[in-house]
Order: sequence, then C-alpha cells, then structure tokens
Amino acid sequence: MKISYFGWLTVWSLMAGSALAQAPAGDTNAATPHIQFQVTTFDFGKLSSGQAARHDFIFTNTGNAVLEISAVRPSCGCTTAGEWSKSVEPGKTGMIPLQFNSAGFSGTVMKTATVTCNDPAMPTLTLQLSGNVWREIDANPQYAILNGSAESVADARTIVKVVNNGEQPLTINSLEVNNPMFVAEYKTIQPGKEFEVSVKAVPPITPGSTHGIITLKTSSTNMPQVQITAMLMLQPVISVVPPQVTVPSAPVPNPLNHAITIRNSGTNVVKLSDPTVTDNRVTATLKETEAGRAFTLDINIPQGFEAKPGQNNEVVIKTSHPLYPELKIPILQPIAPIVPAPTPATAAVPAAPAPAAHAH
Repeated sequence: MKISYFGWLTVWSLMAGSALAQAPAGDTNAATPHIQFQVTTFDFGKLSSGQAARHDFIFTNTGNAVLEISAVRPSCGCTTAGEWSKSVEPGKTGMIPLQFNSAGFSGTVMKTATVTCNDPAMPTLTLQLSGNVWREIDANPQYAILNGSAESVADARTIVKVVNNGEQPLTINSLEVNNPMFVAEYKTIQPGKEFEVSVKAVPPITPGSTHGIITLKTSSTNMPQVQITAMLMLQPVISVVPPQVTVPSAPVPNPLNHAITIRNSGTNVVKLSDPTVTDNRVTATLKETEAGRAFTLDINIPQGFEAKPGQNNEVVIKTSHPLYPELKIPILQPIAPIVPAPTPATAAVPAAPAPAAHAH
C-alpha cells in the first residue's frame, strides 16, 4: 500500500510528539562529583604547649565525575595543610591532613581550614581542629600592656599572674628585663602555685622602643623559663582628628571647609593660639569648645586653589604645653594627572604627479 506525502507527514508528526512526551524535562544524569567526609571536626583532647596535633580528614567522591580539590586554606599560620588528594575518581577516597602547632597557646583552642572543590552542591566547606592546650606554667595575660601618655608614663603599670599547673611545687629563681624602660618584680601569692609579676614603665621613653621581654627563671625542668612581653601603649597628650587635610586636585572646583577637632587629654589645661597657614589664600579659624580641653579648627579652601610648586602647605598653631609648643596640620593636594595633548592629524601630502609620457 502506498502512503501519500501527507500521510508520511502525519506519521512523522505523531512519532515526534510521542518522543517529546517521553523525554525528561532536564538531564538528571549529568556527570557531577560529590565530596563526602567521614567527619569534618576533630577534637585532639589535651595537648601540652609546644606539641603538634595532626589529623587526616578522609573523604569519598560519591559522585560520578572526577572530584578536584583546588585549595585548602587554614585560618591562621599555626595550622598547616599537608599534601592533600587533589584529584579523586568516582567511588574513591582521598585525604586532607591538617596540623596545629600549639606553641604559644594556652587553654581551649579551635582552628579551621576552608576546602575548595568542584562539587557544585558544596564548592566550599570547613574542617575544624579543637582541643585544650595545657601549659605547666601559665602567665595571664601573656602580654603586659601598659597604657599612658608622655605626661603620665610614670603611672603606667600592670600585673601578670603566674600559675603553676604542674604537680611539683614551683619556685622562681630570678627575673630579668631586657629593656631598662620597664621595671618588673614578683611576689608569691600561694607558695609553689601562684605568683604575681608587677610591671611599670620608667621615663624617659626612647622612641621606637616601647616593648621588652621579662624572663622568669623557674625550678621547672619542662619550663625553666617563662617569658612575658611588656608593651607600652602611648596615648597622645594632644590629639588632632583628622591629623591632616586633603583637598581635591587643582584647581579646586568649589570653596571647601574642613573642621578639625583638637583634644587635650593631659593633666593640665592648655591654651591654643595664633593659627597661621603657609599659603595666605587659605584661612584658619580656631574656637575653644571646652576650656583648656577641646578646640575646633575651621580651615577654608578657596575655589580655584592650587598649591604652589615645591611648597608644603600646613596650619601651625601655638600651644602653651611645654612638650608640644606647636601643632602642625598638613594640607595635602594630589597632583592632577597630566593629560597629553591630542596629536594633530598629519595632513595628507598629495602624491607627486607621474611624469608625462613622451611620444617618440
């Protein structure tokens, strides 16, 4: 039996429609990797300070495509990642070793590492190491921070507690400080178990040398020395906020006003006077808002202002403080980028006419 052209067209349409009806809406069998860890956290328990804790995190690729581990990033330098499995076939297992160095740590700690892979459902995940770091001798705090100013540095002092966590009684045999700016001494609070170290600063203060190491020599065989870092945090007697003024590149498009706050935190009141500006086009007005303690400086920049080449512009204010006879506030103006002038188009030179042919 012969089927006409239109008959064949009808059969083909029915077959195509049936195929489309049976086809899935999306390809659910696309090949993808999937990472699955046995555990993502590990508690290493109790660890003596200075020891290292290591754990190998095991994972399986439960997907149907190759799993790629592109990066393992620990949260800090005390935790490191060893050589991990970078490419894992479907159904196979891999390993990510993490190690924590407990030197300098005490008490409960928790460290993490971020794993990056090509699993579309879980492109990043976190591994965690935690536990308790035990020190035979604890210094709390480990940093003896002293706060003061140039006026009150002699009053800056703090106390550090030293506790023996071991079973044997402890004695402190001697104490040394490597910076003469700090003076430290210790006393016994509980014989063999607890001590106090008092730290104070002694003027004059040497610029750039505001920290030192206090070393306690002990009777412990495991920790014959305990070190405490002393730090002096000097606060300014007179603070200027912001410490400088930055104006737009020249020429300044509109007049500008900058308000500067000046605060005296010293023991005595101060007097500020005679604000002067290097460039007389800029004006500065000083106002006292709290007697001898707080001031406001208004700096006015005129429209079109452009700093003179080679001139350092600043506001200078006289003070009655013997340590700070002057306050200087820089006025900075970035140099405008030089835009090269457009190159003029080269006029086209007409070609020389070809020599006329001569008939012979």
